[in-house]
Amino acid sequence: MDSEMSDLHNRIMNILSRGPALLIDIAETIDRDSMQTAAILDYFVGTGEIKKTVRRYGTSPVYFIEKDRDAAVDKLIQTLNGGEKELVAKIKEEGAVKVPDMSPAERYISQNLQDFVKRITAQDDQTGEKVEYVYYYSLDLGQLKALINKQTNPKKQPQKQERAQAQTVRKPVKKEPELDDRAGNILLTNHFDSPVKVGKDLYLCEYGPHGVHVVVQIISKDKLSSKDFMKIVGYATMHKTIAFIITNAEKITGEKKFGNTLNIVRTNT
Repeated sequence: MDSEMSDLHNRIMNILSRGPALLIDIAETIDRDSMQTAAILDYFVGTGEIKKTVRRYGTSPVYFIEKDRDAAVDKLIQTLNGGEKELVAKIKEEGAVKVPDMSPAERYISQNLQDFVKRITAQDDQTGEKVEYVYYYSLDLGQLKALINKQTNPKKQPQKQERAQAQTVRKPVKKEPELDDRAGNILLTNHFDSPVKVGKDLYLCEYGPHGVHVVVQIISKDKLSSKDFMKIVGYATMHKTIAFIITNAEKITGEKKFGNTLNIVRTNT
């Protein structure tokens, strides 16, 4: 490492020693523009000396040294929408969750939470069955193995089962809304519950076993484009959740630009 890079290294490590930082903070410290700073940081990320988050805080990843990973993740919590926060809280509380037990919405949301959760495939010693788990990032492999063993051998934790059963008994049974019209039947068929109409063919619904609130629109037409997606994505952003479009359209273009915010559900009706 030449003298200039050594000096940059020292200045970067000095600012990160005080806690996680954003690109603009580091750029000001080393007196470089954003592009130069990003390239320099990527070099040190490549050596493993510093880390950066996958998720961005605004336009920048969060840069940190390993001892401050928890602080970096705490900073990113501010960027989560309602559905993401709910899923992170659930996985943090349970430690590990079987992917097959997650709702489609939860599985989809989890793909954008790499800084908060990790994935592992575990094999049951008795059945040989391989199951994928999503687990909270701070668990080490020893803790994770013990947790999975408890989940696959529920007889060893009767107190936890009794609490879960008690909670199930206390939880009121959710009544299904009156769904007599065509739209209601389409929503129910696609597992969207308790719809509240907020616009033309636009609904706020509960989705999945944990009742995550999502925005759903039913669109019946042959072709969909970006213009069809703008309103529902804007509404989903306002409610800090994700959007679903149920449609019979044969041609759909422009949906990829909306990323994880928009999901297309195809139907023949």
